[in-house]
Amino acid sequence: MTHQHHHHPGCSCGHHHPPVAVSERAAAMVLTGREEAILKTIQGVGCLPVARLIATKSDEDEVVIDCLSPVYLYEVGDTLEEVKEIGALLKGLEEKELLTLDYDRPIAGYDYALYTQSDLYAYFVRTVEEAGGREGFLCDTPQIELGSMALTELGEQVCFRE
Repeated sequence: MTHQHHHHPGCSCGHHHPPVAVSERAAAMVLTGREEAILKTIQGVGCLPVARLIATKSDEDEVVIDCLSPVYLYEVGDTLEEVKEIGALLKGLEEKELLTLDYDRPIAGYDYALYTQSDLYAYFVRTVEEAGGREGFLCDTPQIELGSMALTELGEQVCFRE
């Protein structure tokens, strides 16, 4: 990951870290409890996995349809409604410039089996393959892009405000 991760000044990693300066923008930002919890979770681990479900056309490289993003899963059986709900929260945090969603930056050494073996992905694959045979359906190949999400500098500041 090329995202710079800050540590709390009192952390026990053995390195001295200057305190994160909190900008006026970060101090004034209003977030829901769930949004703050997501930011604190990412802050605690550095980055989290995220995926995007896309459909492509096997004979045309430039045809790519973003079918569902961002996708963050808690467990294999997460429903489409649950994934859409957390996805809306993540998109909102990205729009507020508090986190990045990088579908081309997988987490090194992370096992994405939760994503590739999820009920949601299996359903997506079946749906695209079934629709691919129909007249007028543009795409015929389901794919999953595996990436990561991390806090921006502003996101770090929001986590450190009092």
